[in-house]
Amino acid sequence: MLNICEFCNNGIPELLDYAKRLGINPDAEPHLLDLAREGLMAALPKGWSPCFHEASGAWYYYEAATGTTTWEHPLDAVYRGLVEQARTGNKRQMSFGTRLNTSCLFYDHLIRVGL
Repeated sequence: MLNICEFCNNGIPELLDYAKRLGINPDAEPHLLDLAREGLMAALPKGWSPCFHEASGAWYYYEAATGTTTWEHPLDAVYRGLVEQARTGNKRQMSFGTRLNTSCLFYDHLIRVGL
């Protein structure tokens, strides 16, 4: 199992990039970084497979049952929706562990921006 603080130390650039793709401003909305972390680590839904497109050097996703392909992880839209809900006051219930994870991300974010 991945230690979240290990992820913070080694994966923060990837996390911040993904947060921006979800529409999160990491500098102004560090409290939403737990959603980005969760989305970044989310497993593919049943029936979806990752595929590599050699010509572009990028990954895409394929669902065999419908023949659907997409460049975005199939759950990205779900996490964008969760970000919007969090912004509009629909607070997510956070476990003590999630609060610790968010604190770790926030602490590393503060270090990154020099605070």
